[in-house]
Amino acid sequence: MLDNTIVKRPCGHQTRYTPQLADEICRRISLGETLAGICRDRHMPPRTSILEWVRTNRDGFADRYACARDRQLEHWADELVDIADDARNDWMERNGEVQFNNENVQRSRLRVDTRKWLLCKLKPDKYGARILSEQEGNLTVKIVHGLGEKK
Repeated sequence: MLDNTIVKRPCGHQTRYTPQLADEICRRISLGETLAGICRDRHMPPRTSILEWVRTNRDGFADRYACARDRQLEHWADELVDIADDARNDWMERNGEVQFNNENVQRSRLRVDTRKWLLCKLKPDKYGARILSEQEGNLTVKIVHGLGEKK
């Protein structure tokens, strides 16, 4: 279970950039963690500091961060199959009967749908719906000179 504890930091708190910190951030993003989740850790900088490092391309961090985000999307895409195939808790025993666990199935559906939506929005060229349109037929072009009459 995720620890949703909010870490309170003094206003204006800035964390010094270090290559080790940048490596950890990029590694964790590549493994599918969200930036918000990473920033909950006490030793991690606030989101604003990380985004400032991206904006200013601190030590080439912008390129590394973009690459990590691409790998994050790959990770989420791989998770779609794992989540959909995981039926471990779809059935449960209650009062001596095996019953369908609708709550677990709906949670899995939400997890899949959220990842699909994010993939389609963040990288539509790769993960978006493709609409192919084929048309057949003839086209007739009629050129008309002198439209309208002068009075």
